[in-house]
Amino acid sequence: MNSKWMIGLVGLIIGLVLAGGVALVLEDADDDDDDGGGAALACSDLDASVLGPLVIVTAPSAAARVEGQFTVSGCAATLEQDVQYRVTDRSGGVLAEGFTTANAPDIGIAGEFSTQVDIGSRREGMLSLEVFEEDASDGEGGAPPRHVVPLVGG
Repeated sequence: MNSKWMIGLVGLIIGLVLAGGVALVLEDADDDDDDGGGAALACSDLDASVLGPLVIVTAPSAAARVEGQFTVSGCAATLEQDVQYRVTDRSGGVLAEGFTTANAPDIGIAGEFSTQVDIGSRREGMLSLEVFEEDASDGEGGAPPRHVVPLVGG
């Protein structure tokens, strides 16, 4: 991997973290459509020893319409590769919550995760998907990684 590219990526991520959040789009590494988008960034390219713990949701995308059961997927480098998720409605009511495990190739490298989430019967209006690492330090140290995706029910 080109070191200037890696330094630029690390700088971008650090800037986003300092600005209050991380939003990084990863392309599907198996994307065969020749759209000229350049090289895809695979989940395993994200080195947690450089970037620190991270959680990145790749699906569903922001403002996606969801109902019933849908897939949540992405990349994570967390303690023991555990990834928590929670879907809430506009008033903060929890519609679904649980956890899955990222399939990391090695310690310190991000791994992909994917899980089915069921929000039950038809839900209308704005929803929020929060994917995060549980805070094992009870507030000591930095905040654990978290990615919030706004969704539309129905």
